[in-house]
Amino acid sequence: MQINLFLVPFIIISGVLFSLVDTAKSRRNYIILTLLVLILEVTLRSESVGADTHKYAESFIEIQYSDWRDIWNRFIGRYFYGSGDYDIGYVLLMKFGSVFTSNWHVFTFLVQLLFFIPLGLFLNRHAEKMRQLIFAFIFYLALIQVFPLSGGRQVYALGMTMLSLMYIEKKQYKSAVISFVIGLTFHMSSLIFAGAVALGFLGARIQKRVHLFSFLFIPIMFIAGEIVVQNMGWAIGMEKYANYGAKEGGTRAALTLISMMEVLSLLCYIGIKKRNLIQEPLLIKQYAVLPFMTALIPLTSVDGALNRVSLYFHIYLMLLVPIAIELLFPKDKRLVYSFAIVVLALLCISQDFTYYFFWQEEQIY
Repeated sequence: MQINLFLVPFIIISGVLFSLVDTAKSRRNYIILTLLVLILEVTLRSESVGADTHKYAESFIEIQYSDWRDIWNRFIGRYFYGSGDYDIGYVLLMKFGSVFTSNWHVFTFLVQLLFFIPLGLFLNRHAEKMRQLIFAFIFYLALIQVFPLSGGRQVYALGMTMLSLMYIEKKQYKSAVISFVIGLTFHMSSLIFAGAVALGFLGARIQKRVHLFSFLFIPIMFIAGEIVVQNMGWAIGMEKYANYGAKEGGTRAALTLISMMEVLSLLCYIGIKKRNLIQEPLLIKQYAVLPFMTALIPLTSVDGALNRVSLYFHIYLMLLVPIAIELLFPKDKRLVYSFAIVVLALLCISQDFTYYFFWQEEQIY
């Protein structure tokens, strides 16, 4: 089934109904309801949905019969010999999860909270209007939905980096470090988010200059992307990701995504002024992700799977783009929102994506 034919109208219609009384409470209830539906979408999916779902399901079953000696050997192999695919945090997560349930779908529901709860907290904290949330969730369906449906551990690492950023906004640095380190144990690639965290402590003028400078990396990444990917893969000790750089490029397939992201980045650069960053101390922490997204999203031209690298940054476009729209089009913002939501909704519906519930697996095979 084309599940977006249900999700797109659901998000828009329920958002419109909740916006009849646009208060903090109604926005919070809308976030909870929508995230619950999205969690169920991930939980109830068949193993045929998503590139790595079957592999994750098999790993969960396998870990139930592994002893602690085996887990220790995995730890040694992963961090000392570069073998194995999973960082130790995810292995432990599966092992402890198997103590409470042997059912893959129940486990999936529980661990997805590591991503969806931070996402919900972030949206609840920063969204000021219901129209921003409607845009954010349609953006999620169009450009982020595939990641929770494809597997898991990088999404859980993403949730931890989002939680870390929110702790930084509240100046709770100890909790921020703990959250970030937990994310690293789920997926070492989350280390790249440290750059955005560091940039977020610099002034608005520096951030705007770095953002502008990052556009110069677009042609560089197209030309030398393979080399960059290989070095990034070796840096985190993952030969699998280093090998992405050895593949032939997929520029045509990725060009639409890259173009869209770069246009949205430019929109944010033009719309969010230096004075806005100075006036909004929380905004400056989020804005810091834009230079990294701008520079890294062209790596998708090397291999489509590499949009996972940009995911740590482009997820913040869910609210950065609405902020830019509010600032750039104060009089016509409703019209611009409507246009943007329609474009994203059409992108969702036109995607070649078929969803199956887990009880439909016999029909599939």
